[in-house]
Amino acid sequence: MFAVHGAIVSADSPWPAAVLNHLWQSTAVFLAIWLLVAMLHRAQARVRYRLWMMASVKFCLPFGLFLSLGRWVGMRYASWRFIAKPHDAALTAGVVRFSMPFPQQSAYPVNLSNAAAGSHASIGLALSLLATMWLCGAGIVVFLYVHEWNRIRTLLRVTLPLGRVSGVSILAHEGSVEPGVVGIVRPRILIPSSLLQDFSPAQVDAILAHELCHIRRRDNLTAFLHMCITAVFWFHPAVWMIRARLLEEREQACDEAVLCAGSRPEVYAESILGVCRWYLESPVTPMAGVTGADLKRRVVRIMTGAIADRMSGRAKAAVAITSILVVGFAVAPGLFGDAVAAMQDVDTAGLPRFAVVSIHPTHDDRGNCGLSKEGYHCETESLKALIESAYGIDKSYQIDHLPAWTNSTHYAIEAKVDGPDIPVIEKLHYKQRLHMLQPVLLDRFHLRAHWETRMLPVYLLTVAKGGSKLKLPSPDDALHRPKLGDAIGGPGSVIQGIDGQTIGQSVPLSMIVQILNAYTEHKIIDRTGLNGSYDFSVQFPGSKRGPDGSILVGDANERMVSAEQAAEADPSSSATLFTAVADMGLELKPGKAPLPVLVIDEIQPPSEN
Repeated sequence: MFAVHGAIVSADSPWPAAVLNHLWQSTAVFLAIWLLVAMLHRAQARVRYRLWMMASVKFCLPFGLFLSLGRWVGMRYASWRFIAKPHDAALTAGVVRFSMPFPQQSAYPVNLSNAAAGSHASIGLALSLLATMWLCGAGIVVFLYVHEWNRIRTLLRVTLPLGRVSGVSILAHEGSVEPGVVGIVRPRILIPSSLLQDFSPAQVDAILAHELCHIRRRDNLTAFLHMCITAVFWFHPAVWMIRARLLEEREQACDEAVLCAGSRPEVYAESILGVCRWYLESPVTPMAGVTGADLKRRVVRIMTGAIADRMSGRAKAAVAITSILVVGFAVAPGLFGDAVAAMQDVDTAGLPRFAVVSIHPTHDDRGNCGLSKEGYHCETESLKALIESAYGIDKSYQIDHLPAWTNSTHYAIEAKVDGPDIPVIEKLHYKQRLHMLQPVLLDRFHLRAHWETRMLPVYLLTVAKGGSKLKLPSPDDALHRPKLGDAIGGPGSVIQGIDGQTIGQSVPLSMIVQILNAYTEHKIIDRTGLNGSYDFSVQFPGSKRGPDGSILVGDANERMVSAEQAAEADPSSSATLFTAVADMGLELKPGKAPLPVLVIDEIQPPSEN
């Protein structure tokens, strides 16, 4: 139990971001329905009640469910080949960011310094305190509900049966209880024994008709469901506002049903006022009664005949459009999130710019490329490979309309920042440093391009039937630094030998996916749901060189390995990628998913230095 609690409140856990995204979505849905209900103030109360119930149910539907639904829709209807044009892509990214404003993991994982580790521990402590406060609040809500239900059970022990109406048992109690419905599975109507003497037959019929309406509507069941939601989200003001609106609309809906059944308004109003002499407040939570909501407002509506109008065509259209927008808002992160995350990954805002850039054509197609202390150094590289590096493109099918000469013509490139910016770029993740090449492409190669989102073939990384074999790191692992040849690893690092032997210690699955991507023709999408950090040791195929002769082996800063090192790979290795994946308790399945595609609008040979 304590291990589970520690996992939930850990600063590394994905739960805080997932909970925040869920609360944000539920709040947004609540506000949308609140505005819609304000527009439908003349509609039937049962319509408004259903809308408020939708807002309530959204709180109990986890964010991950809509995330999975969006991904399923994207895979199930991949044949539609959805394409987002330039202006649509920006809109799609905005919708996803609005739907999921709290990212669940960093795009650039780095090792924690001692100071950062201390801050990490403080965050974990704060989350532990919040979790404890939540448990106390939820316990109080449950206790109060159980206490009220015990009051009803006490009343039921001293009741007498009076018969049945429409198949429902009627029980009489000697005390001054409000008429109401008790029970969910087998509902019964509870009334004070003096009701038949103090009220006229017409008034008694109106009261019983009101209670039978509660039974037909299953109001006790929906009240119980919202109580469970309140127990979980007791800290959110919206659940208490929804609770009040549900009580008001359910009573008004029953008023409308009773009057539509033929009861006279003055008789029905007198019966409600008469019940208030027996019980001045609303019944206990587990019991649907006659009073409740705004009594004066109810009586005025009953006597003036201002009960309800049928929904107009505009009102129905508003409900339909709002429902579509709410569902789309909820599933957007799953449907387009992967593609938008990749687009966000190439943002250059806030990054330093190269002060000096030298570009020369070269006929040599072999040479070293990589990051230097002052920026970027490459002896020979095709323009296609440079674009892939600058925009974080994993696979060649994620670039479209690229001229053939960009793959056959090679360039020697030297890019340096000013002296004051050297300490700045040293702190950047290697991907961010490569993104600094984007302005070079724009200025020197006159690159003009835009993003599109397309359904493309991918590999889906899932957990195998036997379960994951990745090991969670233990406290002792922090003292153990694995070695592979001359390389020494540590927490948060991956060591990969030229022969493919790979050791990872306390690394996120995103880093494992990045290594796997080097061996596949199609991009790998993580669908494992594993969000922790893991240890593993597997045999991958011998290192595979990329288009520029370099491969990515990975540590916290993702070092680049030269072509000379890659040439030493053992070609006789019998290990395969799928064997390595199976050894980790994972599985690669072919599928389709929305991916970002960089469409080239214009590109030219480089301008002079």
